[in-house]
Amino acid sequence: MEETTASNYIKDLGQLIKEKALDAKTKSQVSSDTYDIGFLMAWHDIVSLMQTQAVAFGIPYEEIGLSGIDPDVDLL
Repeated sequence: MEETTASNYIKDLGQLIKEKALDAKTKSQVSSDTYDIGFLMAWHDIVSLMQTQAVAFGIPYEEIGLSGIDPDVDLL
C-alpha cells in the first residue's frame, strides 16, 4: 500500500468518525435514552484516543481528519 493511500484512508476515516461523534452528540441531546448517552461516550473515547495517539506520534490533527473537535468540550 502506498503512503498516500494510507494517509488518505486515515484522514477520511477521521473525518467520518468526527461526523458520527457530533451526530451522536446531537442525538443524545434530544433523547433521554441511556443507550444514546453511552454511544456518545464511546465516540468521545475514540476521538480522544485518536488525538492522543496523534500527539504521541507528532501527527497534526489535520492529517487525521480530527481538527476542530475537542472531545472534552464538543462531546460531553
